[in-house]
Amino acid sequence: MARAKAKGRTDGFSLVIILLTLLIMLFGLVIGALWFDEVADASPFGRAGTVVVAVVMAVIAVASTIVAARGMVAARRVASVACFAAAVVALVLALFILLSGGIAISLGFLLGYATLAFGLIGNAVLRNTTSATGG
Repeated sequence: MARAKAKGRTDGFSLVIILLTLLIMLFGLVIGALWFDEVADASPFGRAGTVVVAVVMAVIAVASTIVAARGMVAARRVASVACFAAAVVALVLALFILLSGGIAISLGFLLGYATLAFGLIGNAVLRNTTSATGG
């Protein structure tokens, strides 16, 4: 007998797909910041700061996905706030890179997707833990 899915819950497979594409985008940001001077110059954090920010955002994405998949109520607030803060940082990076022009503009569009992905994971954190507690 199949378990009934709670209304509003995001499926674990969907979360994994969103997470994997987000990690690929962040890996591309790290590679772009390390190999291309245009990306490092366009970023408000510089070369080393962009790499650190991308790694921190990747850790936030993985941790928030785990919280959403497991329905951990205790970590819900921290995970959702961190996820939405990472979305804002990704948006700022995307805008800086898009406004700089040049070859790096495609990376700016990819970071726009990263902003959306962080929002989707943050929404899943809030929905999955709320529906898991019955609230």
